[in-house]
Amino acid sequence: MINILNIGCSEDFTEKISGHMKNYKFWLLLFYVFFIQDTDAEPVVIYAAASLNTAVTETIAKYSGGKVKTSFASSSTLAKQIYSGASADIFFSANKQWMDYLVSEGLIEKSLQRNLLGNELVLISQSNAGVGSLDWNNPKNLISALRKSRLAIGDPTHVPVGLYAKQVFQSLGWWEQIKTRLAPAPNVLAALNYVVRGECEVGVVYITDTFLTDKVKIVGKMPKSLHSPIIYSVGVVAGRDSPQVREFFEYLASSESIRLFVQKGFSLLDSEVVVDVDG
Repeated sequence: MINILNIGCSEDFTEKISGHMKNYKFWLLLFYVFFIQDTDAEPVVIYAAASLNTAVTETIAKYSGGKVKTSFASSSTLAKQIYSGASADIFFSANKQWMDYLVSEGLIEKSLQRNLLGNELVLISQSNAGVGSLDWNNPKNLISALRKSRLAIGDPTHVPVGLYAKQVFQSLGWWEQIKTRLAPAPNVLAALNYVVRGECEVGVVYITDTFLTDKVKIVGKMPKSLHSPIIYSVGVVAGRDSPQVREFFEYLASSESIRLFVQKGFSLLDSEVVVDVDG
């Protein structure tokens, strides 16, 4: 019995056990750093305009920096949610007015806000509809194209695409005739679907929305000179800055992401971003 104890407590045996324990601790630490810690990390939460749904979703699919959760709706709805304390890390708005509102309320980090993308307003109808190209000489041309339906449009009281379209109609002096023929939608994708489903003969959407389906065609482009510039602005919510949030924020403005946005029909506003669209 004494011999067995002596062998069990020999220096050789103790050194071997100590070495194994050191290796075990090393691999355990490595496992924690690369697996457990990554699993426990909170995902970055981005609130983005409905018109960015496809582009942002595909951008996230290519992002390797960590988990990202999304919430898509009209910019006005998302801005109000952030104002009310929603746990968003990044806000990507289709309307600079709503971004400026949050900045003025101290809810967006001023140093982490960029005007990144542009877009264009178009009139659409179903692909197989008999609606021809519309001109801007007379509101009766548009009203005639509507037939017995209404004009699909983002709610002009708060949805950016509707706000821009209202400016065009007001500039043309058409608003009083058009406003009674509207089918207000909660966001631009809903307006697009009104036309896709044939509930409305004509709708106002962004040109990027026409990339999402082959069931609609463009029947007219709305003059850019008659509405405020369409600016997509992205910013980090105040108090939510972190290495993970900062990394994804920068990725949204990277050449890889911008290339995808441009392929989806958006225009680039930030001259500091250099991107080879054909690359």
